[in-house]
Amino acid sequence: SDSTLRTDNAGQPTVLQTEAGNIQWSPNGTTAVLWTDFELSWYNTQHHTLKLITRFSAPIRFVSWHPNGRYIIYTVGTSIHAIEALAEKTNLDTTLAQFDSIANVWVDARGRQMFIAGNLGKQRGLFTIPLE
Repeated sequence: SDSTLRTDNAGQPTVLQTEAGNIQWSPNGTTAVLWTDFELSWYNTQHHTLKLITRFSAPIRFVSWHPNGRYIIYTVGTSIHAIEALAEKTNLDTTLAQFDSIANVWVDARGRQMFIAGNLGKQRGLFTIPLE
């Protein structure tokens, strides 16, 4: 599907039009992370730039900003990643966990714990991972 970002003022031009069907704003509202099934990008509203962060061969299922705005947390296949949200340099991507299956992932409001609903080995349920 197609996503369009427009300015708040009537008569202003379209700011960004992209094929990304999903969008989530950073905590400070200046950057949007956009994703398709296989690409993760971000748009900086201050510089009007779109940057491809990474591409994958497996589908991206979950994407969320860490509450501090410095990281984007996402899942690809059965792995959970955190990537630095820095426009000016290469983004460091870290694998946080690997599961057999992932139903949902979320981070608490203070950014200290990540919760994963999924399967790990013979265990099925809610798992927590400390983030700090």
